[in-house]
Amino acid sequence: MTNKDEYRHHWERQPGEPRAAYDYFLIYLMMGSARTIRKAAAQAGVTLRRAVKYSSRYRWSDRARAYDDWEQGEKRRAWEKERVAMFQRHAALGMDAVTKIASRVKLLDPLEIGTIELAKLLDVSVRVERMSRGDLVTGGQSEMSAIDQFLTHLESREATPPPDEENPDA
Repeated sequence: MTNKDEYRHHWERQPGEPRAAYDYFLIYLMMGSARTIRKAAAQAGVTLRRAVKYSSRYRWSDRARAYDDWEQGEKRRAWEKERVAMFQRHAALGMDAVTKIASRVKLLDPLEIGTIELAKLLDVSVRVERMSRGDLVTGGQSEMSAIDQFLTHLESREATPPPDEENPDA
């Protein structure tokens, strides 16, 4: 076997394989999960006996399985690449939202917007950024309780009237 043959894919034409046999194999290969030698022979217009002979000699089943595995791997790699790109896009969107909210918070008069609305907006922005970075926030009970604690604290501050400026002891 030459160095070139070492890198030959199993589903490519094999050394010594006649062109006709390889053409029949390609018909068999492209049938996908519904492939049978009988169907390939019928589609190629050859006898079943000839197709069985070529199939056995040139290991059609093994080669087709290798192709199916390779194809599945290619699909998985493409999916993973798309998934990483999606996470990067979502992370950028989440970071952008957090940045905009943070800059807006600096400009807000605390009396203009309710603290509950601010906290909810911040919560959503943080979740988007974290999820896009792979943190699924599935076990986020501690995060939720921290947010709930923050909201409770803010609500209690809003419920407490400001001290009377004329009567500081009141």
